[in-house]
Amino acid sequence: MVGRQVMASTQVAGSDDLVAPTRLELEEVLVFMARECERLRAAEAPAPKGAK
Repeated sequence: MVGRQVMASTQVAGSDDLVAPTRLELEEVLVFMARECERLRAAEAPAPKGAK
């Protein structure tokens, strides 16, 4: 979803113009990054001692 919005934002401006992200785009990226961090932490966490 974020990728499509960024694409839409950049299509409005010329290819050499810098476009500031919207507040919504920034919020979506932050939520995505937080979820990715949680997912990676869970994947790296050692299994409980009783689990097999």
